[in-house]
Amino acid sequence: MLKNASNPYAVVRANMTQVDELLDGLQPLLKRRRDEDQARNRQQAFEFKAFSFFSPQENSLSRILSDLLNPRGCHGQGKIFLDRFLECINHPELAAVSDRAAVRYQDTSYWAEGGGIPDITVDLEDFLICIENKPFARDQPGQLERYRRSMEKRRRQNFCLVYLSGTGDPPTSLAPQTRPDLENARRFRIIPYATALVQWLEDCRNLSAAPKVRWFLDEFVDYLKFTFRDGGLMSSEKSVILQAAFQNSERLGAALLIGSAYEDIKSRLVKTGFERVRGQLEVDFGSGWKFNIGDEGEPNGWYLHFRKDSWPASMCLGFGRDNVNGELYLYAGRWDGSSRRVEIDRTLKEALDSGIGTGRKETTFCCWWRLLDKYTNWNSISTLEKLAQGDEPVEYVVTLLRQLREEGEAVLDAEVRRRSASGQA
Repeated sequence: MLKNASNPYAVVRANMTQVDELLDGLQPLLKRRRDEDQARNRQQAFEFKAFSFFSPQENSLSRILSDLLNPRGCHGQGKIFLDRFLECINHPELAAVSDRAAVRYQDTSYWAEGGGIPDITVDLEDFLICIENKPFARDQPGQLERYRRSMEKRRRQNFCLVYLSGTGDPPTSLAPQTRPDLENARRFRIIPYATALVQWLEDCRNLSAAPKVRWFLDEFVDYLKFTFRDGGLMSSEKSVILQAAFQNSERLGAALLIGSAYEDIKSRLVKTGFERVRGQLEVDFGSGWKFNIGDEGEPNGWYLHFRKDSWPASMCLGFGRDNVNGELYLYAGRWDGSSRRVEIDRTLKEALDSGIGTGRKETTFCCWWRLLDKYTNWNSISTLEKLAQGDEPVEYVVTLLRQLREEGEAVLDAEVRRRSASGQA
């Protein structure tokens, strides 16, 4: 094994030759495997993932799951998917009444005191199942505890709270002493996306009598495996790396060192990508613009925003990287300190909706935002490779930010002129 294992920096310096040999040796092996995969893909299209074209987010995933669980869903398979799900949450006895289940997506009648609506509810008359879907985000403070209290008021002990976890981690909004008690009483269940949820969907595919539904579930499973397990690394590529790493102990040690540097490599690539975007915009926009680039104290939470000197500090345009899952989004801030702020924000939102695309739900700090359609996830290996190899992702973002400026600048400049003419500060 590598020397001085207790000091990884000394190991890298003392064994750089081994690291270089491993990296150099992998390049032709990976190229050959990718060439083989390309030829095989022509016949089998195993890289084709229908879901990748529209990258479903939390709400879209919840709607899909809600329909699959619904005995009267458009899949036409009756209650067999729901019955299999009841087995997954350790309540197979409920299959006796599952044909009468009322399955709803974000039904406001299940609003929890203190705030929040479960993503999916399955009402089985005397038993209630609430499903909170968190494929990318974290649960909010106290969220599941509020849902638990709401369910107890409605059904006393006859309920099960289900937490769909994109990371596989447990929720933080249930007290540590509460969760084991609920699990032992079969009133709480964690279902990780990468394992239990994928397994349920594969079971549904095998149970389905309709070829169209089986095809859909195949594509859905493929998307979930790609998104929540491999992070963009083809299994064939991973097998090449593992084979090379396990040839001898020295190479294995070098591979472990390279793996330990992954987060630092990713962070540097993303930071450099943001800096390249800023550099291009500074040249394009010229003087009179202020740019700010930074992070939110999280590994993923980078942002770049810009504004004219004449705009208030709160009113900026830009793009950011979500601090939970690394997804990129465009955004427009809010006009602060004016009695007309609501009107200004609405006018700006309408202009951006029309010129760029319909924005998502407003936030405290943004009157408009939307995810990128391409190169959305700067956590994926495929996008990180493109960032390392060329300017394609950077050029794509720069083009969108130019468009964001074009659509928003006229609205904001008009407000500046109006305020100046009326003598407002």
